[in-house]
Amino acid sequence: MRNKTKEETKIKPRRKDPLNLAPHFEPKELQILGEKVCSLTKEDDESRADWLSKHAEYLEIYHQIDNYDNNFSSDFNSADARVPLLTESCLGFQARAYKAIFPQRSFVSTTSLEDNTPEEQQRAERLAKWMNYDLNFRQRRYKRDKKRMLLAAALMGSDFSKTYPDPVTGLPKVERVRAQDFIVCYGTGPRELEDVRRKTHRITMDFNTAKKLYRDGFFSKLPVESDVNFKDMGDMQDVEDDAEGMHEVGKEGKSVVILEQHTWYDLDGDGIEEPVIIWVDDNSERVLRIAARYKIDDDQKTPIEYFTHYGFIDNTDGFYCFGYGHLIAKLNQSLNQMLRNSLDAGELANAGNMGGFISENIGIKGGEIESPIGKFTKVPRTADDLSKAIYQMNFPGPNTAYVGLIEFMQSTIQRLSNTTEAVSGDVSKVYQPMTILTMLEQSLQMPSSIMENLALAMEGELEKIFNIVKDNAPAIQTFTNEEEKVSVTREDFQGATRIFPIMDPRSVTKQQKMAKAQSVYQLGMQNPIIAQNQNSVYVITKQTLESMEVQDIDLILPKPEEQKPERIDDQYEENMFFLMPPQERPLFDVFPDQDHATHIRIINELLKGLEKQQMGTGKIDISPEGLQALMLHKQKHVAFLYGQMHGVFNGQGQLGGMEAQTGDEAFLAALEQQLQLGGGASDMPPGESGAIPGTGGGFEGSGEIPGEGVLERVPLDQRNTQISS
Repeated sequence: MRNKTKEETKIKPRRKDPLNLAPHFEPKELQILGEKVCSLTKEDDESRADWLSKHAEYLEIYHQIDNYDNNFSSDFNSADARVPLLTESCLGFQARAYKAIFPQRSFVSTTSLEDNTPEEQQRAERLAKWMNYDLNFRQRRYKRDKKRMLLAAALMGSDFSKTYPDPVTGLPKVERVRAQDFIVCYGTGPRELEDVRRKTHRITMDFNTAKKLYRDGFFSKLPVESDVNFKDMGDMQDVEDDAEGMHEVGKEGKSVVILEQHTWYDLDGDGIEEPVIIWVDDNSERVLRIAARYKIDDDQKTPIEYFTHYGFIDNTDGFYCFGYGHLIAKLNQSLNQMLRNSLDAGELANAGNMGGFISENIGIKGGEIESPIGKFTKVPRTADDLSKAIYQMNFPGPNTAYVGLIEFMQSTIQRLSNTTEAVSGDVSKVYQPMTILTMLEQSLQMPSSIMENLALAMEGELEKIFNIVKDNAPAIQTFTNEEEKVSVTREDFQGATRIFPIMDPRSVTKQQKMAKAQSVYQLGMQNPIIAQNQNSVYVITKQTLESMEVQDIDLILPKPEEQKPERIDDQYEENMFFLMPPQERPLFDVFPDQDHATHIRIINELLKGLEKQQMGTGKIDISPEGLQALMLHKQKHVAFLYGQMHGVFNGQGQLGGMEAQTGDEAFLAALEQQLQLGGGASDMPPGESGAIPGTGGGFEGSGEIPGEGVLERVPLDQRNTQISS
């Protein structure tokens, strides 16, 4: 075990941390423990060597620096082109997912699990405001880290975060942990993060930060100053260096590598291991800190989980999840290879065919011969001799089969990564509105499922933040939330509360919203029922403008005035409107105090004319929609007439307390029979027999109302408004 280093003698610790258990261990035990942590971490890292190697290849393809070995000589300028489909897939998902996770400044919501009282609701609202304030302003790196996490998870399949209390303030801190820095031991079968017994976070920090932690008492020992060789960080670090164009020549300063291992260790010597966290300097193998990973007052010593696993596509048989790198990197690599081969073949066909071989027997002096373009050169041989002595190279050009293969592989990658034309908004073909909606809906199935995984992971992370504040928060905290002073107390955090992100996994991009809104608009304008309704047209137009994020929509698109149905007492005029096209028909309706018997009689005249037209003897024609509207109109008149006959209301439309009118018992009986048989109430077009349902009002016989002859056309003011006997 090393004695105090030169740096340790210069720095005087300000305090001793009572939570650091390392000073209570014997030096020999600490030495053995430090060596064990470093040895196990190395073994764990070696167990995932193939995983690191594969993901280094994925990184190369993502950064478009994948190697290409050609078989040409060094003087041939071979193609080095790449198709960035993997890059496009990852960036596209990141953009959509980030907008779904952070749709607005307030992206966290809370709900009380206690009684649903106004006080509990107010408590939950205060907590939600505090969470949004904390993650937006106090932890300013939170959103940036999540943006990086989404990109890394899409490519690598897994990314992690660590949530822990700040050593000084006790408030929660959330840090992103790269998958390559999160080392787990080999294990078979599906494993959740909580079930992994040993996991190590490899932390690279500058030496000055380590000295501050030693001064503040967080570390009981100081890491040994050394030059960290970043080339030993593995293939993935080499790929990042190549992509960035950086090489290890100079450094910012001294750095140290700390191994923070979350594991189990027998602290009290009772033969039962407890969950602990051990910090070890990877260079000197010195134990810097040991802390219990459970609450001190917890007799069961339940381990506290600091890490959150953000998985992309679930791995049913392992720990690390799968990303787009696993799905499409090899396809992208093959696509790059075929593209380069095609470009090389095209280059050879253009330039290579201009060369060849010349027989020495032709008698032309010199070595290589160049033929100037546009000039004829004299030679001491015939043209036939030249054709026999010269062999011209013949490169056929790109393989035509590559074209189909490239298109097939590109479409396969787009389907796997959900970057089809409909999703990207670049639709070159003309589709029906419902086809576009279906394509958008289907394309969002896989991203929605992935977003559900991320939402569950983020909810677990928010719960960790809440529990840290619950245990370490000051008595009262006052903050400003959108120009509003809000105060939360320690008691606010004690009630049962659920914290969750305001996230819509089905969230779509602006392009998708525009495509969907425009499809709905086209569908609505093609539907006569919607197109004739001013309110419906107003709503779908406003939705389209909102999807385009147009400003001052209310000034551009005035609200339609409320249209009240017009009263028309002349049924002949109403019949004329029913015969017109729907878009030219005014809005009118049936009113209780109208002369319903007369209206029914005139409608029956029209229906008789329509019946003759169907039999080929008449000249009146009506559209199916017009006939349906006419029958519904007649049905209303029949209903109101029935109400008058039974004293529901009088001829002036006044309801209740009226005596039934019995002046026409035959008509009343026929009317009741009509209602029972459905006559006059049909809203269907003519049936198979050719008869128009409801013709004649549903009455038997001539189709006229009993007690009346055929109605003559008389002025409206001279018509009898009472029912004839």
